[in-house]
Amino acid sequence: MGKRRREMSQNWSKLKEELKTTKKPSSRYAGALEESRLKKLAKAATLHSEIDWTKRYSSNPARWVAMDCEMVGVGVTDESRLAQVCILDHRGHVLYESYAKPKEPITNYRTRYSGIRPKDMYDAPPIEKVQQEVADIIRHKKIIGHALKNDLEALQIPSHPRALIRDTAHFSKFRETVEIDGITKSRSRKLKDLTYDLLGHSIQGGEHDPYVDARAALELYTKHEEEWEKSVLVRRSQSRELREIRRGNKTDDVQRMPVVAIPRTSGDVFARGPKHHKRQ
Repeated sequence: MGKRRREMSQNWSKLKEELKTTKKPSSRYAGALEESRLKKLAKAATLHSEIDWTKRYSSNPARWVAMDCEMVGVGVTDESRLAQVCILDHRGHVLYESYAKPKEPITNYRTRYSGIRPKDMYDAPPIEKVQQEVADIIRHKKIIGHALKNDLEALQIPSHPRALIRDTAHFSKFRETVEIDGITKSRSRKLKDLTYDLLGHSIQGGEHDPYVDARAALELYTKHEEEWEKSVLVRRSQSRELREIRRGNKTDDVQRMPVVAIPRTSGDVFARGPKHHKRQ
């Protein structure tokens, strides 16, 4: 019995020595293991995704970009969907150009205007992939184009900062004044007419080319850049002053507003005055 106890004691002492000499994995190694595990999980999560979210297209150095899109019709209501997009840098060089295949069946190719044909959709990438790539390129960039609201909606990018949009359909110098029912109104002109009158070029004689349309908008902006940017600064200054005036008027209204005594009801309504007034 005593011999057995001595052997157990020796074994236990030996095990304790081994535990002391065994090194624990370093925090750096543990961090690497955790990072590897997270990468595997992220990769597994994207296996069934229509878009490879781990891949991004970096935008080339550009002061600004010009863009134009072509649409096709889908469904019985002929709703517009993105079918082609072209993006140029500030030098007019093609930065990105691609067809895009909508999810829904195309019911109207609008070839007369869009230039899109069924063969263009055979190997076209899915619309979600094109939308993501375009979003990566134009992020934080000034965009130039004509009626950009339609293009941005087709690209599902409605939140691009307004301060970074230069739309030839809305620049005051490019608009025309018309009288309708005795009322003078300002309306936008067609890109075709602007290009012919201001640049001396004829475009959109038949099917539209997104490169040509984007280039036309770019040239219009470049020619009037200084005047355009000055008008933007003036408009921002006026908007800022108007906000300050409105805030000042609201403050004055709050200070002059008398206290109105409202009788209590079952809804526990209390008297309200300047102290309880919530400023907008």
